[in-house]
Amino acid sequence: VAMGIARVGAVFAFGLLGLGGGGVGLGALLHGIGAPNAVLASSVVFAAAGAIWFSLAGKRMGRVLGVTTGLFFTLLVMVNAGFHLIDVRYARGSKLAEKGFVKWNSYSRVSLTGGTGGSTLISVDGKPGMPIASASELKRRGAGIGPMLRPGAKTLVVEPGGGVEVAQALESGSTDVTGVEVNSIIGNTIMQQRFAGLSDRLYLRPGVHIFIEEGLSFLRRTPEKYGVIHLNKGPESADDFRDYLAHLTRDGVLVVAGPIHAAPPPELHTVMAGGALIIAPQPLAAADRAKLVGESSAVVQPRTRDRAVLMVSGAAAVLLLIGLLFKARRGARVPIAAIFTVAVLYVGVTMGVAGSFARFLGHPTYGLTIVLFTFLLATGVGSFQSAKRTQSVNEVLMIHMLNGLMAAAALFLPDLLSSFAANALSVKLLTTAAILPPAGFVLGLALPAGLRTLADRDERLVPGAWALFVAGGSLAFAIVTRL
Repeated sequence: VAMGIARVGAVFAFGLLGLGGGGVGLGALLHGIGAPNAVLASSVVFAAAGAIWFSLAGKRMGRVLGVTTGLFFTLLVMVNAGFHLIDVRYARGSKLAEKGFVKWNSYSRVSLTGGTGGSTLISVDGKPGMPIASASELKRRGAGIGPMLRPGAKTLVVEPGGGVEVAQALESGSTDVTGVEVNSIIGNTIMQQRFAGLSDRLYLRPGVHIFIEEGLSFLRRTPEKYGVIHLNKGPESADDFRDYLAHLTRDGVLVVAGPIHAAPPPELHTVMAGGALIIAPQPLAAADRAKLVGESSAVVQPRTRDRAVLMVSGAAAVLLLIGLLFKARRGARVPIAAIFTVAVLYVGVTMGVAGSFARFLGHPTYGLTIVLFTFLLATGVGSFQSAKRTQSVNEVLMIHMLNGLMAAAALFLPDLLSSFAANALSVKLLTTAAILPPAGFVLGLALPAGLRTLADRDERLVPGAWALFVAGGSLAFAIVTRL
């Protein structure tokens, strides 16, 4: 970077293009050959790159070594795909006890494991398994909270997994049960195709409707109302609660059995029972409360990940602007101060935006492919444009002020996207295409502008500034993954 400072924008642009293309390629590899083989396949790419560099340098032996290494890892991928010599055998400190089926997609590893009494569990990323609905499993669990309170009601189950709540609703007399499962391996491959017999073809029964989609995305586009909505993954904001409650019938109940990340709006009536949060638009009748075991007051700590990520980015932008305004006339410290904070801003905004748009589009894969690739491509174009000429200090200041304003605007992104959530996927894609490229373009202007302005003052500072950029990005990643 220091030696090629005149073309730093092009270098950064092609690096970002590689990141975007790598994200798309990684998703395809994970779907096709799984994570261990995807890692081995990346070794093939590295070896090929090495062979090309050696060839350009006229190093014949190095080129031969690169080609040989690439062929070796290609052969290893082919052998490992059939014999699983290199594979995941331990997760979360324990040896995996799987029953032969393991499949990857771009965001999870799904396997079948054995449970108590001969039951079969669905495990995601090595977590404790979700039981597949069977006669013995239903007998052990009894009636679910939702069917017990509203027997026979029209029911929606978000992330039904092995279908226990779906089966409980049918057992209570319901003739209309909808399941919305985000993971296609669970919803399609296991429950409707290869292992449908384990649940007595539960998801294929009359009256059962299964959609492969993110829960809120489905709910925001359907006009249906339900007597029971059962969530195996808790809402992440008070607005999410309101969206679910808007689809309840007048006497309906919302049952949250999964991790709860946000406090429900105070106007709702909530109780805890049986390890689940029960929410209703009206107070539960005495007869309903008598059915609940272990009732207690509901205490929930709010947590909204994407908005928190964006808030970190916004705070970084504010610090950046303050530093720039106070140091605008103090030479090299302007770009040096900017570069570290730009890295924090860049990583924070990218992760927060990708999470928001993934939920908006209705599937995690879209966050990795469409959203991330589009954003990185637009950022690369901005970097390439920034390299065409050297900016003045005032122009660099203006670029970073635009980035600060963009980060502040990103805080309102979840609210903006929710207003388009009920539209068809084509409209959502157009909305994504209208928002992401301009934002990525502005963000891409920042780093090359700062580095070139710094080089005009003293090229010796460039390597240290680049190190600060990498350190800032790493710090931001560590922070936002813990939120």
